[in-house]
Formats: sequence, C-alpha cells, structure tokens
Amino acid sequence: MKKISCLIVSLSILSLTTVSAQTKKAAPTAKAFPAEVARPKLVVGLVVDQMRWDYLYRYYNRYSNGGFKRLINEGFSVENTFIPYTPTYTA
Repeated sequence: MKKISCLIVSLSILSLTTVSAQTKKAAPTAKAFPAEVARPKLVVGLVVDQMRWDYLYRYYNRYSNGGFKRLINEGFSVENTFIPYTPTYTA
C-alpha cells in the first residue's frame, strides 16, 4: 500500500513539473509576436493575367533578382487564392 501511494505521489509531482516546464517554455514565444501589428502605409495588389499562383514557385529560377524574386523574398504572397473580380475572356 505504501508503495502504491508513493508511486502515485511521485507521478503527480512528475506531472506537475512537466506542466510547469511547458508553460515556462510558452512564455518567450508569446513575446516574439506582438499582440498588435502596425498597419502598412501602402498595400499593392499585383495581378498577372493567365498566371496561376503556383507559377511563382515553378519558374522561380528564371526570375531576375530585382523582379519577382524580390517580391517573393521580401514581400507577402497569398498562395492558392482566387478572386473573381472581373470577367475575363481569352481568345
């Protein structure tokens, strides 16, 4: 009986230390992301007719450093997006 109660107490202490260790690790990551993000001064949307979203990555090695590569590396890209903003007709 003493062995069982000792085992239960040791397991509960072990589980408490594990839970407290997990909560301590989560605190630094919360500081890495601010609660409020500053709004950008300008937002530009770029639409290229007849170019699917996956072509940006498929032909990445063909782009120049100041063009699409710069947009991909330094900008923001929304993948797999479809916005039916205007009817288009292709001949």
